[in-house]
Amino acid sequence: MKNVIDTARTEDLVVGRAEGELAGEERGETRTKQTIARSLKSQGVAVSVIIAATGLSAEEIEKV
Repeated sequence: MKNVIDTARTEDLVVGRAEGELAGEERGETRTKQTIARSLKSQGVAVSVIIAATGLSAEEIEKV
């Protein structure tokens, strides 16, 4: 019984870690896109071009 519980706990830890890493990667990608959008916006690049380059929405671009 103890081995079953230990195995389940280990699997939960592995899954939790993978989910945490994925969430962190997504936050990092979003921040990178925001940084690029901010730079393009400061250079006067059209919002439509920034949308195409970053995949961010017009609302997200206006917030950066």
